[in-house]
Amino acid sequence: MKNKAINIMTKALKLPFTPREISSAYIYIGLLYSELKMYKEASHNFHKGMTIVECEEFQYSPHFKKIIKVFIKNGDLEKSNFLAR
Repeated sequence: MKNKAINIMTKALKLPFTPREISSAYIYIGLLYSELKMYKEASHNFHKGMTIVECEEFQYSPHFKKIIKVFIKNGDLEKSNFLAR
């Protein structure tokens, strides 16, 4: 089911959404990949999602801890430090 959800979310990203909605979609896809233990794909999607809103102020999310852990597992320390600051 998670793979199906990833495919649906990826197709939905082709629709006209706001940058915040697109960011949320990439982060959700990353969470699904992390649950599948596909950390490289998860990290890639987290980075895409966070980059879209990096100039905006965003509220804390409990998912940030998971995102940081995935970045660390991939050796993406620069990305994890960006989120942790």
